[in-house]
Amino acid sequence: MDDGMVTDLAATGTRLEEVADTAADDDVARTLGDLLEAVGEAGAEPADPVGPVGVAKALRDPDTQAGIGFLLALAKALGRATG
Repeated sequence: MDDGMVTDLAATGTRLEEVADTAADDDVARTLGDLLEAVGEAGAEPADPVGPVGVAKALRDPDTQAGIGFLLALAKALGRATG
């Protein structure tokens, strides 16, 4: 193992520690848990195809509105983090 490999390994360890610290945050852990639960629920059965009228009808559902609100908040935060 040369010096470059040791340096790369140390950098990787540091990045993994940062990810673990972020995931350990209570808000992050709760949100990831909710997200995984929702993915499991949504994936339990095949989804029916939805056309434009179905999308318009779905937008009246409070759960759909809350989900879209979350996705928009996620998109905004992701934009700030990557922009």
